[in-house]
Amino acid sequence: MNQVTIEAQVINLLNTSYRNYTDCLRYFADEMGRSFPLSMKYGF
Repeated sequence: MNQVTIEAQVINLLNTSYRNYTDCLRYFADEMGRSFPLSMKYGF
């Protein structure tokens, strides 16, 4: 039986400026603005 799974995510919806303090570039640049990742998995 084949199965399709679709997954949507929203990261930083309000486009807030922030820094990830576990990132190597944490002292030099803010994190990326909003993003909308979409993935689809198909099992067979």
